[in-house]
Order: sequence, then C-alpha cells, then structure tokens
Amino acid sequence: MTPTWAERELRRIRDWVAFLYDEPVAPIVLAGFGDAEAAAAQARHLHELIEVGARNMAHAQRAGELPAERDPEFMAAGTLGGTNAVVAVCLTRDPRPPAESVVDQLWALVSGAVGLSHL
Repeated sequence: MTPTWAERELRRIRDWVAFLYDEPVAPIVLAGFGDAEAAAAQARHLHELIEVGARNMAHAQRAGELPAERDPEFMAAGTLGGTNAVVAVCLTRDPRPPAESVVDQLWALVSGAVGLSHL
C-alpha cells in the first residue's frame, strides 16, 4: 500500500530530526554562517526546497489529501521556515529536548499549517 502524504511527511520529519540531532555541525548550519555568500547560498537552497515542497503539496491537493484552497507555495514556505526555526532552537538548548517530542511538536505545526485538521 502506498503511504499517504501525511505518513510520508511524518517519516521525513522523523528522519530529518534524527539526522540533525546526530550531526555536530547542524546548529551552525541552521543558525547561518554570518557570511553574506553563505547566507545567499542558504537562501537559494531554501527557495529550491520551497519549489519542491510546493509541487509535493500541490500533488497532495490534487489527490484530495490536503485542502485545495490553500496556496501550496505558502504552505511549503511556512512549514519549511517553521521547522527550520524550531529545530535550530532545539539544537541550541542544553539539554536538548527529546527528539520524539520535537517530532511530535513539528508534526502538530506542519499538519495544522497545511490544513489536515480541516479535511
């Protein structure tokens, strides 16, 4: 059986948090380097991720898995920006919050932002 959009995205969040929690340079990368060239590269990368995310969300809308009235690019930008900011905060805390708690809170953010509760 093919997983739903929600199942795939929850798995993606779990994998991403696990990767970042294990990566020693993740706090530095998520916080930015302070260098204009690096910041520009980071902005380009985020824009590319937003484009991919918007296509992903538009596909889920066409499949009836996400509300059709929401702008997929806005949803992608909001969820990517929000999840990056949340994980950046988590990685700077001492002690770090448990990864599964972060995943749960990120999923609440993402699922609410994309309107899963409205279906």
